[in-house]
Amino acid sequence: MRYEINLFPRKEVAIVSKAQYFVSHYLRYILVLTQFVVICVFFYRFSIDQQIIGEKEKLAQKRAIIAATKPLRDEMNKTQKSIKSVQAIFGIQDRWRSKIDYLLSVFPVDVTLTSLKDEGEVLRFTATAKSPEIIKKMYGRILADKQFGKVQFGTFTIKNKTEYQFDMALDQYKPSDI
Repeated sequence: MRYEINLFPRKEVAIVSKAQYFVSHYLRYILVLTQFVVICVFFYRFSIDQQIIGEKEKLAQKRAIIAATKPLRDEMNKTQKSIKSVQAIFGIQDRWRSKIDYLLSVFPVDVTLTSLKDEGEVLRFTATAKSPEIIKKMYGRILADKQFGKVQFGTFTIKNKTEYQFDMALDQYKPSDI
């Protein structure tokens, strides 16, 4: 067996040499890693900025679309209001027409309508008939059909021996088809 014994004292390595060794071996890796991190952060920031710019452009486009369609939306709102008012008028007209159609359907051939007044919910009319039995049948049919909540028989006058004039008021119309 062989032993090597070094009797010379170890040389102290100077701090400058240690620093030079560190710089030449390790610092370059630290610098490369730092540069890599800086480049990654730069590209990440660049992509975030691109996203922000894209979102701002989308927002500007949407605002432009809203501004461009505002007159169209205003016109559409006016048209919808007009349509609603026309539908309301049609509803009133249909109800009135339904009342008149019903009234004319219960009029016998021997009864002649003299005057007709529509006072909102109340429908007043004056008619002449050739006999009181016809008036009684017509009155009975109107009551039996229950199309009106209130049926008021008004004046009854004899014009001559063959003509009888009467007034009637029909109120609270309830159409059967609604």
